[in-house]
Amino acid sequence: MGVEQHLFEENLRQRALLECQMLTEEVDLTSQLLEVDEILLQMMQPVNMLPDSPINACRVLEANFEKTCIELERCGVQNPAELSLYAFDSRVQYYSQQKAAQP
Repeated sequence: MGVEQHLFEENLRQRALLECQMLTEEVDLTSQLLEVDEILLQMMQPVNMLPDSPINACRVLEANFEKTCIELERCGVQNPAELSLYAFDSRVQYYSQQKAAQP
């Protein structure tokens, strides 16, 4: 059993114990349950969706968009980030085709 699986199962056990304790002792452990739920939720997310992951999909998309905007600005396009999706894509396609046609 891997470390991640062990931690996940340990958190599941902790959650079950908190629920049992809430039922038997009639104490409010909602905040602790929410903390465990947050941990479990993060553990179930794919790696590319974790906020701190170097391969976070949102971060990668934003970085690629910024790089593309810089390249478009170098080609003379003004404010590429403010273009409509269609206009942005059209310019990317146009300059990509021009770059591919150069020897």
